[in-house]
Amino acid sequence: MTPLISEKISNQLDLIIQKANEINRLLDRQMSLLTIKFSMKRTSEILHPIHAHFFSLIIADKVNGYKEKRSNDTVYLGTGDNFGNCEYGSPLELFQDSFNLIIDLESLINETITMSIEEEDYSTVSFLYSLLLLLNEDIDLAQTLIGLVSNCNDNYVLLDGQIDDLIEKNIFILSNMFECNGVGVK
Repeated sequence: MTPLISEKISNQLDLIIQKANEINRLLDRQMSLLTIKFSMKRTSEILHPIHAHFFSLIIADKVNGYKEKRSNDTVYLGTGDNFGNCEYGSPLELFQDSFNLIIDLESLINETITMSIEEEDYSTVSFLYSLLLLLNEDIDLAQTLIGLVSNCNDNYVLLDGQIDDLIEKNIFILSNMFECNGVGVK
């Protein structure tokens, strides 16, 4: 089959998959730290399936599926060692770090949109715009988490006990996103 995406755009899509998998790996580590270091077990239990897995099961898998539909294979690039062993002094540092990586992913998607427009690959442009809409929901969650920990006066245990109610809307939206994409949330 003839690939319907140029090699340049295909390589960019591989970078998006790589960045999504890096974020997943970082968030997996962060969920462990929330439980062990910051005594925020409930927060970790809620965020792990809908926040960490969002990047591997929704973003990366959607990009891979799109490439397959356009007769392009995916090259899985490494995620580097620095994503699995990071340390943080506070949950605020932790959430800020993951937020920054999510914004890097958004920038990479926007850069790929620009390149796709230049190549007149409007199918990829449309796909990437839909990906940005999905990503916006997780960005909202990341910003909410930063706001919550910024305002909890270092009382992370109290925040953890109220987290279900505080991010209820985000949980609902992201859980539905998994269901709509045929992925169960565990």
